[in-house]
Amino acid sequence: MFSRVGRENYDRARILLEKSLLPILKRAGLNVFWIDNQSGCKGVCNGVESLKIDKNKAPSLCAGSRCMDEALLAGIDTHKILNTDQTTVVFMHQPGNHGPAYYRCYPSSFEIFKPVCKDEKLNNYTREEIANAYDNEILYTDHFLAVLIDWLKGLRNYDTGLPYVSNHGESLGENNLYLHGARNFSPLKNKGRFR
Repeated sequence: MFSRVGRENYDRARILLEKSLLPILKRAGLNVFWIDNQSGCKGVCNGVESLKIDKNKAPSLCAGSRCMDEALLAGIDTHKILNTDQTTVVFMHQPGNHGPAYYRCYPSSFEIFKPVCKDEKLNNYTREEIANAYDNEILYTDHFLAVLIDWLKGLRNYDTGLPYVSNHGESLGENNLYLHGARNFSPLKNKGRFR
């Protein structure tokens, strides 16, 4: 996503040799920050300042090593990042709809669609239960984006924008595919196995 090398000509070695979008923006004079709530930046944020989620400011949003996406805002000190005449860009890496543990990506108050899959072993659940957990996470992502928009509106003396891009799609049983980049398998109860 942050590289000019597309999927059709995917070459990991070439990608790693080139600069990602973030250091290029920094070199162009922008103030660039990365804040992560997932699995790290995989080299994308090399050369730019990383912000950390302040779990003390968001205790209700964090349990152990996992935090809900709203906690990303707990890592942003607006005085620090906006205390400059430079244009500021903040990249927020959220778990979003990352399976198989969709149920871990949203607070229980967002469990609207039921019943839900509450395990990483999808083959123990029906397609509906898996989709319900995924849909609950979509509700939470919508909420998180609304919170971000409100936060940006609160920065009254700044021109703000919020481009949102998903880093990949997710299969929920179409053509017997689940997750992203995964092998085919059936989630039917007691019949789950790789094919």
